[in-house]
Amino acid sequence: MKFHSINNVVIIGTGRVGSNLAKIFKDCGLQIIQIVGRNLLKAETIALKTGAHYTNKLNHIKTNADLYILAISDDAIAEVAGLMPVVKGLVVHTSGFKSIDVLPVHFKRRGVFYPLQTFSESRNPSFEEIPLFIQAINKEDQQILMELGKRLSNKVISTNDLQRKELHLAAVFVSNFSNAMYEIGAGLLKEFNLQFDYLRPLILETAHKACVLQPEDAQTGPARRNDIGTINLHLEMLSQKTELSTIYKDITSYILTKYHQKSL
Repeated sequence: MKFHSINNVVIIGTGRVGSNLAKIFKDCGLQIIQIVGRNLLKAETIALKTGAHYTNKLNHIKTNADLYILAISDDAIAEVAGLMPVVKGLVVHTSGFKSIDVLPVHFKRRGVFYPLQTFSESRNPSFEEIPLFIQAINKEDQQILMELGKRLSNKVISTNDLQRKELHLAAVFVSNFSNAMYEIGAGLLKEFNLQFDYLRPLILETAHKACVLQPEDAQTGPARRNDIGTINLHLEMLSQKTELSTIYKDITSYILTKYHQKSL
């Protein structure tokens, strides 16, 4: 099978990853022949935008597609894949953490197509700079995924299960945990009757520095400069917020240990 024969796709999943992939695949010229999702209304919405059929029944999945993408939660991959009809097309999941082996062996062609990015339904990030990590059980399908990835992104990398897990772990720290810090900051400012907008330039500059400098060189703040006085004043302000105080202490101790070989 040659790459040019992959012209159509079935996307299983109507969440943030699935909806974004549906758009980008359509934009690059692939035919989305079906959207499959538990929420029929969401499946219909994506289908209307991509000219696809839609269903919420796994046994109604079309069996003539070249590519099947399971853009669903990690915990659902094995169950959903196990309920799909047997197909001849290439079946891939989009998880960074799950092994390729989570896909049932009755699918003779199996793979992984993992875009390392955070997705939202209200935003459409440019795929050109998004790293795409691919894997397949045979060299031919590996090349097919590589060529498909190159139609979407300038950064397509072959990986194995372990490497994807390592990438996923690091991504949780830099993205998910960072956003949790934004949520904490927003909550504090709301309590203080101040606007979160005041922090947006700081957030953007911090992210920019992490991209142009080594993160360890970009670190600033009270713990970086060993300003114990300010740290203690911050902890006083958090004295009635045990959970936030614990988070503040743990992160401060990490920075103090790294740069000053000490902790709180």
